[in-house]
Formats: sequence, structure tokens, C-alpha cells
Amino acid sequence: MCDTYNDRQPYVTIRMVSLSVFLCWCCILTGCLDPPLTPDAPFVSVEHGEAQVSIELVSLGKAGKNLSPSEIIIFGPYHKATKTITPMPGEYSYDNDEVPSFLIFTPHQRVSTNVLYAAQELVRGQITEYDHSFWNPDKDPTRILICPPDECLLPANHLKFYVHFSRPMRPTESWEHFSLKDLRTGELVPRPFRHIDLWDEQNRRLTLWFHPGRQKTGVNLNEDLGGILTAGHRYLLLIDPQWKTQAGQPLDGSVKKRYAFTASNADHEQPDPNNWELTPPTLDTVEPLIISFGEMLDFATARKVITACSNNEEIIEISQQADWDGTRVKIFPSKPWTAGRYTLALNPRLEDLAGNSLERPFEVDLSSETTDFAKKLTLTFEINQ
Repeated sequence: MCDTYNDRQPYVTIRMVSLSVFLCWCCILTGCLDPPLTPDAPFVSVEHGEAQVSIELVSLGKAGKNLSPSEIIIFGPYHKATKTITPMPGEYSYDNDEVPSFLIFTPHQRVSTNVLYAAQELVRGQITEYDHSFWNPDKDPTRILICPPDECLLPANHLKFYVHFSRPMRPTESWEHFSLKDLRTGELVPRPFRHIDLWDEQNRRLTLWFHPGRQKTGVNLNEDLGGILTAGHRYLLLIDPQWKTQAGQPLDGSVKKRYAFTASNADHEQPDPNNWELTPPTLDTVEPLIISFGEMLDFATARKVITACSNNEEIIEISQQADWDGTRVKIFPSKPWTAGRYTLALNPRLEDLAGNSLERPFEVDLSSETTDFAKKLTLTFEINQ
């Protein structure tokens, strides 16, 4: 869980109140809130009135496997009173990978600045609104969201962040646009990031790694430069405001360009399914099964924690949705739950924030005798008649 800090200065409270007032005025002026920037939400990008809507297929799981594109996503003018969308005609396509990961819808018509639009992911029914302020390139700044969430307590051997942008970014040498400041010393941490560009297909989600060679004890870089984080120190992850989107727009002054966290003691313990809490769903509903981990786990692998779900050896099609802080995951069935005893097969590559997986710890003494580190890889739960 994220820690709170009781030693913050009074100006933090004042700043939060000011921010709340500002957001309220934004709602009044624009007519609706900014659309949520989450991996599972339909995402709309607009350049010069021409829109594209995309949905990440992996978030749908097997529930969307055999559906046609028009059964997965729609986009068009949104009628708030009736909560209905008038679908716009257009073309569907997939990204260029051998195994498509994004479904993309391109409307035949240009969007209008005086119309409220919405995109709906049809598998779970999620609707996301977009008004004209979202795609005005002169006024709308690029939004940034970082996972794990801001102001968290992270282990000193933390490995990576997931940085989501609301617009495609220029992907070359992305690590050069970040710096890490130790607020205890007031100095920048030297050479903290791994020099590798790891983007999604649309250049909107970056995996930013701390250099594993500095985070792993006994490795040359760790011996020469020391670890990146020191337990008890508070840090700021800073983003260069001159970094440009693919369209050539720099991050302007209204964009939040800092992310704060505090380092705790290093974590060398593997996640343990014996400590997880399962909240079973209700019979004959599509309510989610909720798995609470009791700690923050890696968001990307938490979204794929279950590799198979079965009831009396019958495979159940499911989709998975992890909380943004990685503390729990919701398992949705493609059909209503029936009574019975269910078995969940766990992904052995599920990791915590320090890279310890169900399969093995991040740091293993290779000189010692071979040890089976694997935790149990199945969970069971029952739904009674």
C-alpha cells in the first residue's frame, strides 16, 4: 500500500486545495472531466480533426478473441441523457505486429469541436467521454500517468516504472528525458536508467527501467557505482518539459513533470499466494473474482496473473483487470459464474516491484546448491449453490 507522510509542509495542503478548486473550474468550463487515462480504457487521438480510436486487445483476454471488431469498440456522438452512442462509420484495422495487440478504428468523418463524443469498449461496456478540449492541439497538454502511483513507498531495489502518455511521443533515447533527484542530498543520482527504448506499438506507454546491474548486489555496476536508491531517502523522478510528441509539440508548463516516492528497505522475498485474499463472486452473475495481494506487485504482470481458470476441469474464459497500484486484480468471466469448485493456474512470471517472481527471487546465489524456489502455482475457490 502507498504510505502517507505526516511530515509534509503546510504548503502541500494549500496546494492540494488549490488544485481541487482548479479542477472544479475545469469541469465547469469544459462540460466534462478529462477521460481516464488507463490501459483498459478506449483511447482517442485526434490530429487536425481526424480521429483514431484504439483498444488494447490483451486487456480483453479470451472474452474478445472471437468477436468481430464492431463487437469490441464503437465511437461516435454521445448522448449523456440516454447514455447512448451514435456509431460513426469508419474502418477497423490492427497494428502491424505478427500477433496484433491493438484494434484501431478510424472514422470516415472528421470530429466536430461542438459535439461530445464517446468511445465504448463493448466487452465490459466501459464508456469514455471526449469533448473538444481533449483534442485541441493548441490548448490540450499531453497528460502523463506513472505506475506505481505517485507518493508511494517503493523498495530500494525497485526496478521499473510504466509511463503512460495521452499522445504518441518521440521514442528515441527516451531515458535522456528523465532524471532522478535525491531530496535528502539535493543531488541528481548518476546514471540511474537502463539505456533502452521499450515502448508499446503506439509510442504512448514507456517501460522505464532502473539499471538492473546497479540494483543487483554483487554485479560490477553495483560494486562500482553503488545502488540507485537508499532506504529512507525521498526522490523525485523528473521529466524534461522540452520532450516532444510525435507531432512536434513539447510538454508545456501545465503538465505534471515530477513523480515523488520514498525508498524503503530492499525486498528480496518472493510473492506468496498463501498470503493472498480471494473474494468470491456471487452465483449466476458476472461479478469479478477479486484477488488481493497484500502488497504492490508489478502492474504489467499482475494483469496476467491467471493463465487458466477451470471448474471441474471445464475451462472458463476470463478477462483480467489489475488495479493501478498493483495491489489486486479482478477476474471477469465471459459467462455468469456457476456453482462449483474453481481452480486458477498462476503465471509463474508474476513479479513484485523488485523483480522477485513466483518462480524465483530476482537475486539468486548461483554458487549454492540448486534450489527449487517456486511458490505454489494454483489457487482454488468455491461458489456454492
